[in-house]
Amino acid sequence: MKNTVIFKQNDRFTIKADFYAANNDNAPVIVYIHGGGLLWGTREDISEEMIKLYTNNGFSLFSIDYRLAPESKLPDILEDVQDALLWIETEGPKQFSIDPKE
Repeated sequence: MKNTVIFKQNDRFTIKADFYAANNDNAPVIVYIHGGGLLWGTREDISEEMIKLYTNNGFSLFSIDYRLAPESKLPDILEDVQDALLWIETEGPKQFSIDPKE
């Protein structure tokens, strides 16, 4: 089942991620960063087959959005990815049964 969370926001933007739980508790987490050359794409670009592959094999999945170029520059995009990683490590275990250290 998909759970959408906001991992970063301010007065100019809101950035979301979709969490898909594994079939087991305290699962390791895979962070999916969509392609698109930093110009296009969304967290929803991941296929249902890929989601099932990970979650049916004991991994939870965290598929993230990030601000896109050219409106956003590379340092801002990298910051978004780092903030997503920080969120899943610090807030993820509070909301989901995961082990972010794995």
